[in-house]
Amino acid sequence: MKYLLLIIFTITSTFSLIGQDFVQKKPQRGDGLRKFMSRYLLPYNECVIKEFDKLNQLNGKHSLSLDKSYKLPIRIYKYNTKSIRSTINITDWDQAVEIQEYNQDLVSYKLKSKVYTADNILWVPSHLQSCYIKDKQTNEVVTVGNNQLEYKIFGEKHKTVTIESQKLKGQVYYLISGHGGPDPGAVGKKNGKNLCEDEYGYDVTLRLAKRLISQGALVHLIIKDKNDGIRDDVYLKGDYDETCNGNKIPLSQKSRLYQRTAYINQLYKKYRKQGYLKQYAIFIHVDSRNENKEVDVFFYHHESSKTGKKVAYKLHKTIKQNYEKYQKGRGYTGTVTPRNLYVLSNATPPSIYIELGNIRNTNDHKRLLNFENREAIAKWLVEGILK
Repeated sequence: MKYLLLIIFTITSTFSLIGQDFVQKKPQRGDGLRKFMSRYLLPYNECVIKEFDKLNQLNGKHSLSLDKSYKLPIRIYKYNTKSIRSTINITDWDQAVEIQEYNQDLVSYKLKSKVYTADNILWVPSHLQSCYIKDKQTNEVVTVGNNQLEYKIFGEKHKTVTIESQKLKGQVYYLISGHGGPDPGAVGKKNGKNLCEDEYGYDVTLRLAKRLISQGALVHLIIKDKNDGIRDDVYLKGDYDETCNGNKIPLSQKSRLYQRTAYINQLYKKYRKQGYLKQYAIFIHVDSRNENKEVDVFFYHHESSKTGKKVAYKLHKTIKQNYEKYQKGRGYTGTVTPRNLYVLSNATPPSIYIELGNIRNTNDHKRLLNFENREAIAKWLVEGILK
């Protein structure tokens, strides 16, 4: 009987370390949920918070008790001494590397005394497992000459990019056109045609991407439509097949914004470790106001981002100078203001949010419907970035 009990105990102990147990910790005085999570290197995002709620049966009530231990969304595994992938049954190499780095960071921050290869205890946080977002960027680039590349995403007519300089080499830009998928954003009307914010924002975003690449920048399009490409049409037909990192865009606004900022932050972390210190996110939208309200291109930045503010003012100044050069006496009323929008608050890199105009205003339609004007906006934005 004694041996039977020993066998049962051994089996139970083994299974408690194969992902069924979670790290449990007590909060410290002054901890809110965000601070509590960050202490254990967990991102404060929707997916991770939902798992924390589920583990502790909190039902969205995040008032933490100092006397209570909480299960953190970090699974405990017994490391099999072979590999992280075989230990937790995954095949993705990059995912395994991120889990390895997380465990090394735990020791660096003295959250664990030994690394997993020494004590055979592997911690796997939910943001690298159940909430993991894999970078699904595909290699769409073809070299066609010494200074020329082809990008299928820009469409057949505009696919060739000529590298003009390396002025932006070593810089990473995340370009995010607003809305997409099930949400067209603001919708205007012109000659009985619908003008969808996501389509015009996407076209300017592609043009901006192409010009940034031509200056040596590394560019990630966070929202993509594999069919559209850069279009020189007046009326850009709306559709619902845009994706975020190859994934379907959710209908829920909160889920949609989380999806894109989480993807940006994942990429930011990867490139930061590779030594890319200059990274920026640019969100491009079209506003909707009263049809009589004419507006110029205007900018938002997060109130605590000095870099975001600096870049926004550079872009603003450049557009103003170009209007003064090409349309003397027109005047320019675009503004730069701080706003705590979700994407500006939750994206890690310095971020700039651009509104191209009022999609319901006839005069602003000229800026959106004429492809040469869409190209001019992209050109001026890059001029501002280069200053």
